[in-house]
Amino acid sequence: MVKRVSIISALVLLASTLVTLTSANDEGPFTLVGSWLIIVDSTGDRILATFTEGGIHMLNTGQAGISTGYGAWKQTGLGTFSSIVIAFIFGADGKTQFIQKGIAAPELAPDGQSFTSPLVIEISGLDGTVVDTIRATISARRIIPEPLP
Repeated sequence: MVKRVSIISALVLLASTLVTLTSANDEGPFTLVGSWLIIVDSTGDRILATFTEGGIHMLNTGQAGISTGYGAWKQTGLGTFSSIVIAFIFGADGKTQFIQKGIAAPELAPDGQSFTSPLVIEISGLDGTVVDTIRATISARRIIPEPLP
């Protein structure tokens, strides 16, 4: 009976530890929540992205002719995530010509201050037909407050 109680106690302790780790990951530095400077490794292009606590993902490429992107993200494991973001590509007349969808699978570094991810961008016509697919790797660093110089 003592052995059985010890095993049950150990399982309860393990379960509470896992709950604590998950909670700390959701609210601490080991989450995507916050703002990030992302670099596309192959081109050097820079992107600003924000991930909110509610699962919203926003980004800005800083490129003329592309709207701010909006999407969603979720945690898939300890320090791993999936995200999707959609933006519009405008023609010279200012009208939407294409839809750009980016899908990533960020994996946080152990310190929670950077991540890397494969990235797949699909560019579609307004009818949904994919006209181009781009594959890349991105790396990012967390934007943190700094003291006034």
